[in-house]
Amino acid sequence: MKRFEDEGAYKYSFYSVLRRGERIDVKCPKCGGHASIDQRNGQMGWKCYECYAQAFEEPVYQYKAKGNCAVCER
Repeated sequence: MKRFEDEGAYKYSFYSVLRRGERIDVKCPKCGGHASIDQRNGQMGWKCYECYAQAFEEPVYQYKAKGNCAVCER
């Protein structure tokens, strides 16, 4: 599995995708099958569709920005 690299301008930002209520497809850490990361009721977690394993936890930190960079739009 290749490491995730953000391409800028929130195109593939995990935070932005989860904030829109969409899920992120990932590989299950237990069985290696199809799993997804999602955010529900202020908790972030993952669940596997093959072995039905799941785990949820509260976010460790939150951040906010007050402006956008003119170069990278962040």
